[in-house]
Amino acid sequence: MNIEELSAFIADVNSQPKNHTGYCGSDRKEIQKKLEEDFSDLELEDSFIVISENKQLIAALGFDVDRKKQSAEIWGPFILNSDHWTEQTSMLWNEFMKKTESKKIGTYFAFYHEENKKGIRWMESLNAKETGKHQILVSKTEVTNGEILEEISPPFYEEVIKLHNELFPETYLTGADMISDLSEEKRLLIIPDGDQSIQGYVYLEGDSVFQEGNLEFIAVEREHQKKGLGKKLVQAGLTYLYENMNVAEVSLCVNVNNAAAINLYKKSGFHEEMKLVSFKVSV
Repeated sequence: MNIEELSAFIADVNSQPKNHTGYCGSDRKEIQKKLEEDFSDLELEDSFIVISENKQLIAALGFDVDRKKQSAEIWGPFILNSDHWTEQTSMLWNEFMKKTESKKIGTYFAFYHEENKKGIRWMESLNAKETGKHQILVSKTEVTNGEILEEISPPFYEEVIKLHNELFPETYLTGADMISDLSEEKRLLIIPDGDQSIQGYVYLEGDSVFQEGNLEFIAVEREHQKKGLGKKLVQAGLTYLYENMNVAEVSLCVNVNNAAAINLYKKSGFHEEMKLVSFKVSV
């Protein structure tokens, strides 16, 4: 499979809101890096099903598979000709189901732009559960005046995991997975409350190559809410990303019903880029 060709194809199709999948953007180089370095526990040839015509890609459907969790995030469908969307999507899906029958992948997650009506209808045809509507907010306003917070250390692991799982029970990343994923590009900052307890945390990711950062999770213990800690965590996360990870912009995802959080983020310099709908498919 030609990764450069596939990356360019995905970037082109995904740049249109009516085709947009939230798990990947529209930057060809960024998509290629993901496919080459950090995509799926299966080989790329097994993770992506494609259709070509006259040696040109016309349709693709990908699955970022996690063998341990027996789940996958759906990339696409990316279909060039909308007249054949339903037919080709069915072909791609059925082929993947056939190829991976022995892999026992039982759960699939999808994330579509609100204007991607075909993708949303496809989820409905698979009896998918809608798990939320979300706003993607973006900030390009450099923040460097946030408080420098402590990075997490082992004594606080248990409390962070407990808080994360309590506040984000349906998310793609458990508290334990969040801790195990920590790296140079994935950081977790905390506000301690004693030797082992915390008041809140912010989990962030930064890519200095593409100069993009994400505030993935921000959480405050219920007893410490409405004390300004959310703002403190946002500012600290932004400062860390801009000063230590050389990013030019930061994005985050928030449930559309979380008006208080959206107001906080907008006051911190974020603006809405798009709305997405998330789904969970059980097979």
